[in-house]
Amino acid sequence: MKITKRQLRKIINEEKAKLSERLEVAPGVSVFNISMRIAVDPNAIDLLYKAIEDGMEFNEDDGEGILSYDIKEEQE
Repeated sequence: MKITKRQLRKIINEEKAKLSERLEVAPGVSVFNISMRIAVDPNAIDLLYKAIEDGMEFNEDDGEGILSYDIKEEQE
């Protein structure tokens, strides 16, 4: 069975999210759910993924970082 790069990226992101949900945050650290709507050229979506992944590093010592994210294109 062949999968596309986009499908593979989605699978990887889902697995990262599952792993991140299992990480325990440090005592005294709160978890926030933040939603954003952004406009980006469809040709730049890979740059958006890279920017998010660069900021996703979870600092286990402090129990801080991005636990998960989801990117969906809005349908007109």
